[in-house]
Amino acid sequence: MTNSIVSGAGILKSINIPGSFFVISLLSSSLINFFLSLIPFAFLMFFLGAKFQFSLLCIFPIIILFTSFTYGLGLMLASLNVFYRDVNMIWLSFSPAIFYATPVAYAIDIVPEKWRVYYKLNPLAQFMEAIHHVIYNGLWLSWTELAILLFWSCLSIYVGTSVYNKLEKGFVSNL
Repeated sequence: MTNSIVSGAGILKSINIPGSFFVISLLSSSLINFFLSLIPFAFLMFFLGAKFQFSLLCIFPIIILFTSFTYGLGLMLASLNVFYRDVNMIWLSFSPAIFYATPVAYAIDIVPEKWRVYYKLNPLAQFMEAIHHVIYNGLWLSWTELAILLFWSCLSIYVGTSVYNKLEKGFVSNL
């Protein structure tokens, strides 16, 4: 996502189009791919004996909030990458560390209690914990959990659009 504006340089130079469209298009295609991957996941859950629970419907607000969080982060990184091309290389080096610091394949319970306060500062950990809460535990999210996810999403969009609006004027001249 960090290269989305830079990779669309030819279009951006020839047509007056906002650079944010490149981030939105990449995010939209990833979201469609994600929803298509949920189909075999649902069949797999059914064949492995998992019961459908209405709490699974809570996954959609989480996906919407996570998508908006990703949009803000991607917009910020893509905007910075236009001016500082090392942003992409730093992100590619940093993202595996983020993956291992996020409970994608493990539960937060294995993290020692004294480290959980720092662990919860990772916004991705909050999103993954919410997904685990809904899928594995079959529970609805509390209003507090939804408020935390909403906070991270709004903060990401605010920072991303602020950086984008500040840098957008110089995109064409720096591509």
